[in-house]
Amino acid sequence: MSILAGRRRLEGMSRPVRLSPVTETILLAGGLGFVVLVFVVLFVGVAVSFSKAKKRDLALQRLRTNGVAAKARIRSADVQPSAHVSSSLTVRLGLEVHPPFGPPYFCQTTATVPFLQASTLQIGAWGEVRVEPQAPQQVAWMGVTPAHPV
Repeated sequence: MSILAGRRRLEGMSRPVRLSPVTETILLAGGLGFVVLVFVVLFVGVAVSFSKAKKRDLALQRLRTNGVAAKARIRSADVQPSAHVSSSLTVRLGLEVHPPFGPPYFCQTTATVPFLQASTLQIGAWGEVRVEPQAPQQVAWMGVTPAHPV
């Protein structure tokens, strides 16, 4: 059998399939439903992400306002990668905290600092933090202090 004869035979076997109007409507609605479902899932994911960030920001603001002032020495500082361009850096700080209510202890926190202040975050530098007395590992970085604490 030649290639041309085989092709003619296949063409003769294939004929257009007719769908009923109900079936066409179901298939169309299914496709649109899938698109709507994808958009809903994306919207909910973004909303949850923003909600978590908002709660984190509120908790940090509450700690900055109501926390107990303490001194801290920087033991490590690692710049965190950022997905967006801004005039500040996110830095992961390892701190030796000296609270007024107990002995010194070590903890980590994340701070967002302007580029112009980034050079002050040096190992051994002293800074001010706010501490949650009931949860001492919750620390908010306030900034570098110019002199060694007394």
